Amino acid sequence: MEKLFSLCATLNNLFSGEAFSLLQGAQEADVKLKELARYATELGSISEEVSSARIVLEEAARSVESFESSLAYDPERLEAVQSRLEVINLLKKKYGGSVEAVLAHQQKLAESLDLRNNFEGEISRLGKQVAESAANYARAAETLSSGRHRAAEAMQASVAEKLMDLGMPRIRFRAAVELTPDPRGIYLKDGERYSGDGHGIDAVEFFISPNPGEDFKPLSKIASGGEISRIMLALKSILADVDQVPTLIFDEIDSGVSGRIAQAVGRSILELSTSHQIFCITHLPQIAAQGQTHFSVEKYVEEDRTFTRILPLDDPGRIEAIASLIAGENLNETVLASARQLLDENRGAGI
Repeated sequence: MEKLFSLCATLNNLFSGEAFSLLQGAQEADVKLKELARYATELGSISEEVSSARIVLEEAARSVESFESSLAYDPERLEAVQSRLEVINLLKKKYGGSVEAVLAHQQKLAESLDLRNNFEGEISRLGKQVAESAANYARAAETLSSGRHRAAEAMQASVAEKLMDLGMPRIRFRAAVELTPDPRGIYLKDGERYSGDGHGIDAVEFFISPNPGEDFKPLSKIASGGEISRIMLALKSILADVDQVPTLIFDEIDSGVSGRIAQAVGRSILELSTSHQIFCITHLPQIAAQGQTHFSVEKYVEEDRTFTRILPLDDPGRIEAIASLIAGENLNETVLASARQLLDENRGAGI
């Protein structure tokens, strides 16, 4: 608006200024040319053109004056707009560099202010949302828990049967699926709160009773290495189809077993090897013979220092190693034949 007023003022000054006036000059030129044309008729056309130009200038001057009178120019408004632009530029520098970022920050502040002014209503709304989510969680967790209890019963029966085959008939196994009290827990039942997370509300732990008449105790605290290995073998055999651990290591799983039980342990490991990579450390020929690849672990002394080495065995070495498990150092053709027979019976399907 200020620019428009400035241009109009300049034009008005050109048309009718005190120091210089286009209209006055055009009028004087028109009068002089008409007088001149009376003596020089050849200038008549130029006189007419100047007369027309004077009329055009007068029309232009009236149009500019009319346009200027239609403008609503308020210097105070200009000052207010300039001041507002300065504020906006400061806000842009402080809150993100653009008007959009400033408006986004304004919206955030408005929401915060609204929350502060209406916090009781917001708390009530969020409380209802929490209660609804907790109810949905409880239903899903209870369904999952029921499934776990059914699975635990089935697992206990299967493990008991498997442990019988593995030479542990007296050991009783229990999969405990229980709730964990927690005053601030998410799950509420019968007025008591219990812990829960993305895996549900159950704490699952395995217990065993090693001998008849003994109480159940946590498996991880009382079982020996050999017992744990065989119990893990039983569990892994039962869960082979769903177990996501690709590699298993059984260390001295043959502790305390021999004969028929050793064969059963070997068969279980062999079955498990169809779905897992298995490393088995054993001293029983019935188990060792079922391996696909064999390594011999030896200790040796060199320069008064003891070292351990692991050597891969070829077929003759495998036969000799199995034979040494059968008869120790007293190897003969009969023992070697027995070792060869054990390997031949399991060739192509080993661990």
